[in-house]
Amino acid sequence: MKAYVTYYRNNSDLVSFVDINQIENSSSLLIQIFTAHNNEETIRQILSELVALFPDAVIIGSTTDGEIANGESSRNGTVISFVQFENATLKYGVDISDDSLQRGERLASKLKTDNSKLFILFSEGLHTNGENFLKGISHAAPDVKVAGGLAGDYASFKKTLVFTKDFILANGAVGVSINSDNIRIFNDYNFNWQKIGKKLTVTKAEGNIVYEIDGRTAVDTYKHYLGEKVAHKIPSICIEFPLLIEENGTFTARSVIAASGDGSLTFCANIKEGSEVYFGYGNPEEILKHTYSIPSKLSSFAPEVIFVYSCMARLHFIGPMINQELKPLAEMAPMGGFFTYGEFFSNNSNKFLNQTMTVLALSENDTKTNEDIYIPNAHTDEWNSINALINLVNITTQELVEEKSCKEAYGKFEHLFEYSYNAIGVIQQGKFIDCNNKFLKLFGYKSKEEVYDIKILDIIDENFHDIFKSTLAEIDHQLKEHNAKEYIFELKASDMQGKNFWVEVMLTAVTINGNDVIYVSYKDIDQRKKIEKSLQEQRDILYYKAYHDDLTGLPNRKYFMEQLQQEIDNIKDSDKKIAVLFIDLDKLKMVNDTLGHDIGDVMIQTVAKRIEEVVDNRGVVARLGGDEFMVMLKELEQKQKISEIVKRILYAIQKPIELDMHTFYSSASIGISVYPDDTTDKTALLKYSDTAMYQAKENGGNDYAFYKTDMSKYVLEQIAMEEAFVNALRNNEFEIAYLPQYNMEKNIITGIEALVRWNHPQKGLLKPDEFLPYIEKLNLLYRLDKWMMNSAMKEFKKWKKLNIAPQTLSLNIRIAELANEQWERKVLRTMKRLSFDATWLELEISEREIMKHPLRVVELLKSMHSHGINIVIDDFGTGYSSLKQLKKLPITKMKIDKSFIVDLQNDDDALSMSNIIISLAKSLDVCIIAEGVESEEQVEILLANGCIYAQGYYLGKPMSADEMTKVLSSQNYLA
Repeated sequence: MKAYVTYYRNNSDLVSFVDINQIENSSSLLIQIFTAHNNEETIRQILSELVALFPDAVIIGSTTDGEIANGESSRNGTVISFVQFENATLKYGVDISDDSLQRGERLASKLKTDNSKLFILFSEGLHTNGENFLKGISHAAPDVKVAGGLAGDYASFKKTLVFTKDFILANGAVGVSINSDNIRIFNDYNFNWQKIGKKLTVTKAEGNIVYEIDGRTAVDTYKHYLGEKVAHKIPSICIEFPLLIEENGTFTARSVIAASGDGSLTFCANIKEGSEVYFGYGNPEEILKHTYSIPSKLSSFAPEVIFVYSCMARLHFIGPMINQELKPLAEMAPMGGFFTYGEFFSNNSNKFLNQTMTVLALSENDTKTNEDIYIPNAHTDEWNSINALINLVNITTQELVEEKSCKEAYGKFEHLFEYSYNAIGVIQQGKFIDCNNKFLKLFGYKSKEEVYDIKILDIIDENFHDIFKSTLAEIDHQLKEHNAKEYIFELKASDMQGKNFWVEVMLTAVTINGNDVIYVSYKDIDQRKKIEKSLQEQRDILYYKAYHDDLTGLPNRKYFMEQLQQEIDNIKDSDKKIAVLFIDLDKLKMVNDTLGHDIGDVMIQTVAKRIEEVVDNRGVVARLGGDEFMVMLKELEQKQKISEIVKRILYAIQKPIELDMHTFYSSASIGISVYPDDTTDKTALLKYSDTAMYQAKENGGNDYAFYKTDMSKYVLEQIAMEEAFVNALRNNEFEIAYLPQYNMEKNIITGIEALVRWNHPQKGLLKPDEFLPYIEKLNLLYRLDKWMMNSAMKEFKKWKKLNIAPQTLSLNIRIAELANEQWERKVLRTMKRLSFDATWLELEISEREIMKHPLRVVELLKSMHSHGINIVIDDFGTGYSSLKQLKKLPITKMKIDKSFIVDLQNDDDALSMSNIIISLAKSLDVCIIAEGVESEEQVEILLANGCIYAQGYYLGKPMSADEMTKVLSSQNYLA
């Protein structure tokens, strides 16, 4: 990197300077122009001369309130800075948005690249809201440092300009990005303006426009404190008297850039309504003293170029001494810059500053030095009077405020004592010597005279006497040590009638006229205590509910897992074991399906108590939900002990349960995992015991099993099946095959049975027997039946519209579904939605299913039949039902099981059984249909014995909806 700074006087001198320093045209050459001339023709002339010499260079510039070149400040001149970068690329841009926030966002978006490290930005100085402008920059490029400032015009506040080689803007911003992975950047600033006078409050403001301060217009505020003669110079006088705002422990200045006829002032950045502000004034000695610290920091940085963007107020205020502030920097590297109407600075975030000198140093060289820099003495006698004046104003203001505050405070104290919201008593040597009105009211006394000489312990509940006495003794000791503090606690007090109530007491030791006394403040919190007690009771209830099962009162999973982890932590360094038992009741589902959920709940509660009795204080019993329990057995030494307790649990669960003249039985499958034998992780312990429980259930139930590693394979198979099922529904892998039912006399289709098939992506086409047991075990049958019922009814409706549909559509159901309260509503809702007539539907349930729970099934089937739905007994002859039971069922059709049909022509017993079933159906006045008809001979035998309806592969195989449509259409045509 090479840098050069010069004053521009004419083209000839410029060309000579360029030749002497051998400055070459390049796209990585950055030229900055700082000019006092806000005449566009003059600026255009300078730009044209520079572009002729350096057509590829990046040029940006600004009008100023003074120029800086190599340690010297000037006015009415033009300074040009040249920086030739070796490794960096440059990108420049402009934006003319009226909104400052938008202007910053758009300009930054134009400038930033993947490796942008620094933006140098200039924006016009009379309309830009500097704070919003930098917010916009941060939004678009939060990680890029910024430097630069607002353009000036020698405090005339009429016209400022910023420009590039292409544009000269009176309302806009220009900038350049320096993009490099190797550039080093140093930035710092010096402020040191001091607050003077009293604190003021901004009472009306919007954005960067302040309308009122302490109820006066902003202009009148300046007139009031600075005087009419000075204030008529607004806004230029505001350069020396900015407003100071404290933010995060540091003061920031805000300068005025315009005044309006309505008495408002426009500042260079936002001032919020309600902000507390002070007038600011510079202390030249302090300003220079801090400035001289910057070169010391820079000495090890070894800068190759320095830019200074300094507030115009410093030039106006310090005057000729400003060069003393600049020269130490100029000794370190070529230096250029200008005096601004507001400075841009980056540290952890972008800041808009006033009254500061910001310093930007750049280097592409890794070399650092520790050269000593000469720092002149900042003190000069001519500033003694200024320092004294500032001190005089501040101290006088402080004393006046304090004196006024003391008088006001005393009056307020007297008023607050008498009319305080809290009851206050004054005690000396344990007795009351004064009190306020609230004290009399709280304790039921009529006058202060009744309180005098009462001991403070007389109005305190005896249970709190000891703590109160010790507190008083502590206060007495601290008074002697002159180190008194406040004591606050809650206790019960007694009023004049002896009624106890809760109060919050605050004891404060004070000295009045040389006498040590204690102020005792009482706040009635009796109602609050009652509310707190009620809330605590509610919290206790909520806590209990959050950690316990509503039905059994047992701990829930959350509580169990916390206790398990706690127990693991307790024994991890010992040889003891923990057993986790996963208990699943074998028969709860059957009880719920047949006797109802109320009975099932009683069974759960009974089993819970029995498990608790066996476990006792040896561990924790919890209910996970449904028919699942968890047990943690603590501090065990051998597995044999676990088996003993588990056997006792199984025995307790097996005992008969008697309720409402019913006796029913339960059993359980128990899986066991052991810490630390199986795992040391609590979640894995639960998972492994669950896995072992499935093994116990596979063994036939009413059994237990310890976890073994090969058990996980079974669980994975279950998970895989469940996942495959969900995917099958999502991917439309299930299909419906339609099996025709024939009137064999007329050879026409009278009904259709819907059968589900699974077109498995790996295993091919699966029949119901190959997957339905797993689906039912996983409690997923409901979802499959819902899909099947909806699909089959829709297809049947299509046939109805084509006038080719047979009389009925048959769907198979299981008792588990029938017992589900939601299932009946699902069927009815589906029929209503599809306008499906109830008389078209047949629900088939096997005789074996019916005979498992005959009483429960009768009621359920009657409910379905009451809606007009036909009920069919499937696989009849396999379930051993009686005629008495059959008469109770609302059946419309019976199906002879195919096991009696397969050998009908060869087996006399089968023929005899079939005839019995046919006769039984006739006696019950229900239709009879044969299943599994495979030959012409079987058809003839059935017709000869009075069975005219049948289904089977001889008559028609299961087929797709499209195939069935063709068959039905053909039949309809022939008919």
